[in-house]
Amino acid sequence: MPLTPEDVSNKRFTPVRLREGYDMGEVDQFLDEVEAELARLTKENDDLRSKLSSAQGGAPVVTEKAPEPAKVETKAPEPVPAPVPAPVVAASPVETIRVETVPQASNAAARLLEIATRNADELVEEAKNDADKIVGEARTKAERLEAESKNKADRLEADARTRSQMLDSETAERRQQMFGDLEKERDKLSAEVENLRSFEREYRSRLKSYFSQQLEALNGSSETAAPSSDEQHAPKRLRSILGEDEG
Repeated sequence: MPLTPEDVSNKRFTPVRLREGYDMGEVDQFLDEVEAELARLTKENDDLRSKLSSAQGGAPVVTEKAPEPAKVETKAPEPVPAPVPAPVVAASPVETIRVETVPQASNAAARLLEIATRNADELVEEAKNDADKIVGEARTKAERLEAESKNKADRLEADARTRSQMLDSETAERRQQMFGDLEKERDKLSAEVENLRSFEREYRSRLKSYFSQQLEALNGSSETAAPSSDEQHAPKRLRSILGEDEG
């Protein structure tokens, strides 16, 4: 069970009957309990300081230095002297307090225990505040990074959408331009084909008329015995047109 300042203050020893003072065994046992509790609190304070230093990332910790357990020397009332307990070994030199009576030893132990408890509570509270501060800063940084990432993603998405719309617009414009050029080319070719067909019809009509005239001329020349030079010239022209003239 942990030793509290109230336990030290309220501790009562059994008076001896045959001599003045308290029972030596009870006093020694109580002092052993005080020594063990002070050693435990000292070790706990050291552990808390180490944890606080680790939580602060190696930064030096400025705290009120807790008084080290004092070297207590007790002396029982005459005629029986009280045994002197072994001093508590500390990391740094400590001030030695000499006490001559058990009440003084009890008060000194209670005072040291109270100071150690208060310092331990302060260290725990400070470590808790530092941990809360670190967690708050980490949460704030995480929220800021999340907001920046979201804004960047939205900006990239908007840029991609704008570029896609521009590409679609350019593609549609080029397609319309190509279709317009093809339609113009088609109209031009259609006009040329129509001109060729008109020329063909006219050529056929003239050729047919010419052949008809030549046939009529041939029919008329067969009725006369001696055809004239003009009438003989027509069959040659006809054969030339038909590709039958050899010379």
